[in-house]
Amino acid sequence: LKDGCSNEMTGSDTYRLFFLLEGNVRLKIDNGSDYLLGNGEFTLLPPGCSIVCSALAGSGYVVINCNRIKVDSNVSYLDELKKDAGKGIAPCRQLPIRGRFMKVLTDFEYYPVSESMYPSLYDILFIYMRILYSKEELLSFLHPVLFDSRGKRRE
Repeated sequence: LKDGCSNEMTGSDTYRLFFLLEGNVRLKIDNGSDYLLGNGEFTLLPPGCSIVCSALAGSGYVVINCNRIKVDSNVSYLDELKKDAGKGIAPCRQLPIRGRFMKVLTDFEYYPVSESMYPSLYDILFIYMRILYSKEELLSFLHPVLFDSRGKRRE
């Protein structure tokens, strides 16, 4: 996105991860949320909402559907996170992009949109998340994916 421009992303029926590779943007979600995302941060976009992304500086981003997190190689880890939920961890909205994440993320732009064609790339993404972030950070960040609004585990 060029400085001062905006882009509307239509709603999706799944959670999506929004990685801001460079720049600064304001995200306005049609459920009333409005917040800033800084250079090298990522956030979780809720399902069913359209999002307007406005660039405060020239910005580049990648949006990835979050349903790959439920593939077999990640399910056991998600179950492990759910077991640790009793620690009273408050949900967080965004995390910094760490380590070699940037290389994996920039590789997404070279592949077609269909995630079913490249499952290994999605697995690599979530493996990096498991390596680079503590269990507490991931539990806090993925809380909306793992639990409903009443705090009950999602299946």
